Amino acid sequence: MIDLHTHTIASDGTYSPEELIKYAIQKNLTAISITDHDTIDGLKPAINYMKANNITPDQLQLINGIELSTNIPKYNFDIHIIGLFINPDDPTFINRLSSVIDDRTRRNTKMLSLIQRAGYDLSLKDVTDYSKDSVVTRSHFAKVLVMKGYFNDTNEVFAKLIGNGKPAYVPREDVHAKFGIELIKNSGGIPIIAHPTLYGLDSNGLYGLIDELKGYGLAGIESYYSLYTKQQTKAMKHIASRFKLLEVGGSDFHGANKIGNDLAVGHGNLNVPDELLVHLQDYLNSNKK
Repeated sequence: MIDLHTHTIASDGTYSPEELIKYAIQKNLTAISITDHDTIDGLKPAINYMKANNITPDQLQLINGIELSTNIPKYNFDIHIIGLFINPDDPTFINRLSSVIDDRTRRNTKMLSLIQRAGYDLSLKDVTDYSKDSVVTRSHFAKVLVMKGYFNDTNEVFAKLIGNGKPAYVPREDVHAKFGIELIKNSGGIPIIAHPTLYGLDSNGLYGLIDELKGYGLAGIESYYSLYTKQQTKAMKHIASRFKLLEVGGSDFHGANKIGNDLAVGHGNLNVPDELLVHLQDYLNSNKK
């Protein structure tokens, strides 16, 4: 099994990069990708841990990844683009990634203002103290609001306050999907649309979105995901075939921040086949020529 969509404490997961690598080995994974939100800070600790413990690719392949939150102005939701096989040492990539982080900071400031206007006692310090210097995401806002007793769980926070289209939702403004896809491709990576069923589009709307992203250079789609039904997996595989996209998949593992969603198996019905790695590698090799 492989898992190409995971998060660490560098963004909104609860496992350190080292703990995640150990857990992946414990679960006998063939490969894992760390895809933290808008940051690569979790990659170097994972790489160093594997080197220090002589963990070879035969035991576990670590694929450098990231998950970028992007936008297209006509849509009222974030479009998440996963980048696999990126080069975390590419200075141009690192420099351009800083603009993505700056945009997230501006967004968080606006979102905090809307939350406060809605009557919730929440400060930026509350959120940053909880995030412990990692990239601040909506999940951190949700967790702190639950801890303060305003909501029963984080799902309720998203459903009533900060989810797509809700009163305190703020879209990404400066990180266009085209920018995100090009950022990944220019670093030698493979850009993939994450969990497209979560965007609330009907078939025609989803086809339109994929077609537009394909025009920007999208190369893959998450056809396996922890929340998909069998029918949705089948539909995503059909889209992959129709648009000639690579298939990938992952659990979107966040540790204790997504209870019941386990590494590699999701909610128990996920099994991302190893053979997808062959197609990804073939793509990389063909684009090097």
